[in-house]
Amino acid sequence: MSSDLLATRAARRLRRLGLVLAVALVATAGVAAAAEEETWHAETLTTSPRGLNVTQYWSKGHSLMRAETVVAGHRLVTIVNGKRYYSIDATEGQVVSIERSARALAEDKKRKRMIGLEGFVIRERGGEKVKSEVLAGRECDVYSNTDASGRQQVWIQQDGSGDQLPMRVEVYSRQAAATIRTDYVQWAQGLPLPDRFFEPDPRFSVESLTYDEYVARSSSSNPPAVPVLHANLLHGEK
Repeated sequence: MSSDLLATRAARRLRRLGLVLAVALVATAGVAAAAEEETWHAETLTTSPRGLNVTQYWSKGHSLMRAETVVAGHRLVTIVNGKRYYSIDATEGQVVSIERSARALAEDKKRKRMIGLEGFVIRERGGEKVKSEVLAGRECDVYSNTDASGRQQVWIQQDGSGDQLPMRVEVYSRQAAATIRTDYVQWAQGLPLPDRFFEPDPRFSVESLTYDEYVARSSSSNPPAVPVLHANLLHGEK
């Protein structure tokens, strides 16, 4: 067999090997991307001295979140999209776009979702398991933590998956001498959520602020037009 024929066959084998490796790399990248883009939905009922609120949450990966609730007839939408936090009054057609803090951005990298983080947070703060009980038909571990601000308790579903899904959160504030209870009435995973779902309506008027500008404005006599409802995703956990 001539040396030219051997060289040709060797070249073909190398090309086939390269193609196989390329397909494997693409498949691996696809699996990694899918892992980063987990989607979640949750619905909560929150009771406090001010009344009852129902909130819908959607999360995609660790940097996209949308939440909707109605307060005093105004449909308030919160969107987190990477480095920006949007407070939206969909009834008035107003958007306040705020640069997120460095601490909030760093915390994104620790999570695979942006909603229902209370189970992770209470354990990171040193909360201890105090009991186990059934809540809404689910076996839960109850974690408790007390600090200068008051007491926090979180009912975490016992499913062994490591998702730390909260079923109930109770926060007692010493300053207000009041308890706020949030019940997660449903969880869903794996919904198809397009990226455009995590963008504000382009027809709305937008006020853009840096993080420092927002902090200064929020304590002034001229605060932003739309309130921040999920401060931990703007400032980071305190």
